[in-house]
Amino acid sequence: MRFSEKLKPEDLQFLVVLGDGKYERRILRYILPKFDGRNVTLSIPSLPRGVMTAKKTGLAVLESLITLLNLRYSFNRVIFLVDREHISGMDEIDEWLKEHGCVIDSRVMLNSNKGAAIYHITHGDHEFELYVALAGRHKCIEEELFELAGRVYGKSFDKRWIKSPRFIKRLIEKAGAEDIKKCLRNLSIILQKIEEEYRDQRI
Repeated sequence: MRFSEKLKPEDLQFLVVLGDGKYERRILRYILPKFDGRNVTLSIPSLPRGVMTAKKTGLAVLESLITLLNLRYSFNRVIFLVDREHISGMDEIDEWLKEHGCVIDSRVMLNSNKGAAIYHITHGDHEFELYVALAGRHKCIEEELFELAGRVYGKSFDKRWIKSPRFIKRLIEKAGAEDIKKCLRNLSIILQKIEEEYRDQRI
């Protein structure tokens, strides 16, 4: 899998919707080479002026998705990564989507802890898939990085290390694919699902 900062509708590309920081962006960028799907690109583009006018977290991040739909941007696949501390569960996502003009044609849960799901959605005349991953055991994705660091290095680390871009890069590069799948579980589940569905597809 590849990472891009451009959204090209002609590619087999997933628009990635994240919160207000660069933390999850770095993590996602570093783990993609651990997954197959060479024809798949995950895009975190620079959004047009006015689409994201303030820093947002949780479900408010999806407002940028609705704005892009209203501006007639072309995309068919979206990944939404959100920390658990910001939402109560998938049902809250359901309600938010419905309140913002989305029709949920289907929702498939991908694991027993209800932390990963695929939605098929219609908004006006636009249909798209929304892959959702809840990050963190209880609160946020940092918890998963702490667990990964413990597995890879066999010891615990101070929080400042987990915040360090250089440490995150080295940690993920050193980690095996199975360690990543066990620690960053929900994100890995949706990336594995994308592997399965799009590994051999071409545009």
